[in-house]
Amino acid sequence: MQSVITSRIDDDRKLRMEQICDQLGISVAGAISIFSNAFINHGGFPFDVRIATAPNYDARLEKLMDEADEFARSHSRRLSHDEVFNHAREQIHVR
Repeated sequence: MQSVITSRIDDDRKLRMEQICDQLGISVAGAISIFSNAFINHGGFPFDVRIATAPNYDARLEKLMDEADEFARSHSRRLSHDEVFNHAREQIHVR
């Protein structure tokens, strides 16, 4: 037995979804079916769902701080703040 799900989205999103589905060679219904299977297989959303305050800055900053700490600890001599920060800047390509 199959069920029908009805959902409302704005016209622009529907058009964009149809265009992407066309490029992928699937229907919108097919895309929704793929999503529902992934949702079931993951036991929830198959991607992170969070409030969009800052795109992953917290996780990136924490990772960068861990890497800077590891960099500082890997040297036999005590490093200056400038050396650690310069290394961190190189990791994120900031000059």
